[in-house]
Amino acid sequence: MGVYLFIILFAIVICTIRYYHDIVSTLRGDLMKINLNDPNIMDAGDASRIWGHAENYVRRTYKSNPLKFPEGSIRKFGKQWIVTTEGMEAITGIKDPRKR
Repeated sequence: MGVYLFIILFAIVICTIRYYHDIVSTLRGDLMKINLNDPNIMDAGDASRIWGHAENYVRRTYKSNPLKFPEGSIRKFGKQWIVTTEGMEAITGIKDPRKR
């Protein structure tokens, strides 16, 4: 009886692991796609100018108060800072000027 119970439990665990792996793989595929042509993703210098600030505004703001930026709204790639519209609206308190 104990051996059969072990085999059944083992089969359930294996099926659960495979199902979990399929779900995670699917989610990763969907979440990893980012449209780099999206106008809501921009260079920090360009974003600063659009919102009417000096070119180094985003970088300075991030270094002095990184918690002002919502999670995932700013990132540095090499020497380049990339920021989203959401991040700019959060730090400036002003909606996107391009949409006026």
